[in-house]
Amino acid sequence: MDKPYVEIGERLEMSRQLLKLNQADFAREIGASRSALNTYLSGSRIVPSPCLLQLSRQYGIDPVWILEGNGESGLTSQEEALLQRFEVLNAYLEQQMHLRKSVFTSNFKTRALRHLYAAIKISILEETDPDEVLKSETKKVLDLVASDG
Repeated sequence: MDKPYVEIGERLEMSRQLLKLNQADFAREIGASRSALNTYLSGSRIVPSPCLLQLSRQYGIDPVWILEGNGESGLTSQEEALLQRFEVLNAYLEQQMHLRKSVFTSNFKTRALRHLYAAIKISILEETDPDEVLKSETKKVLDLVASDG
């Protein structure tokens, strides 16, 4: 099945996580059923206007950001920087897995991403170079895997 709204679903999921709501509570807050929310999050269906308006009214999240990725996300500039680094981190880890022909379990990848996310967050708070932290910490994680294998 074609999923034309995947990026919208990803931004909606980021909003849910930012608000620290589980799916049932988030669905209720935006006026959707949980099954409808799942179709929005998966990118199978576009989020209807009433849900976007409710999200904007309740939490100040810009509907244009949800739909197009432009506008205000409701994140602070520090959170935006962290999110951008996290997206780079995920892509970098995937690339390194491919280059090393490694197969990581989803549990390992989740733990590795959490570790790297924390390292980047600390680097931003300490005003050190998050890109350098990303490279060195990712190398440590991948070297650990290589030494175990």
